Amino acid sequence: LGKTHWLLYHPDEALAYYRQSLSVCQQLSDLEGMLELYNAMANIHFKKGMMDMCHSCLRCYLTLAGILSKDTARLNAFISIGRTLLLRQRYTEAKKIFTKALNLTTETNYRRERGLIYGYMAECYLGIGEKSKALVNFCKQIPFFDDIDDIEGKCETLRHLIEEKQLIKDVNWTMRLCSNRIQLSQMGSIDLQVILLVKSII
Repeated sequence: LGKTHWLLYHPDEALAYYRQSLSVCQQLSDLEGMLELYNAMANIHFKKGMMDMCHSCLRCYLTLAGILSKDTARLNAFISIGRTLLLRQRYTEAKKIFTKALNLTTETNYRRERGLIYGYMAECYLGIGEKSKALVNFCKQIPFFDDIDDIEGKCETLRHLIEEKQLIKDVNWTMRLCSNRIQLSQMGSIDLQVILLVKSII
């Protein structure tokens, strides 16, 4: 019932059912069930913008993932916790969490997650005013572009690289990156395409 209410976007009703299910799982010591429920509840709190509640659920999710030796769940928990910190502008804390997440990935395993983490770390560095380190991380994200399904995130990465090339007056690279960014936006929403086309004209 919780999943059904969430699919219909009735977040409060969904949370109520999830809490009831969680209580049952706790009584039965069903760790797998608790893991799924904390993750589901964290997602709802995140969508509602309730980052403190989301963070609390994610800490429980992370703990259970560790107990159950579920590496993918641990990685997702670290990334999600980092995102809640990033949205609250707690950049230094977020960077530490993303570093832990990065250590769970390799060049071949969890490529999508590794690429996303480099982007999030770049945002952390921008937040604390270390633009050069931010650009390094945006550059590290490039080899993982094909593994990332976040078109807006990719366009944002290219925007930072374009700004860097503009600063050093590298016209050829700036033009190539602008062209790539417009082509990439065509895989995204109409709003994204319009925004980028307007900016490229200006």
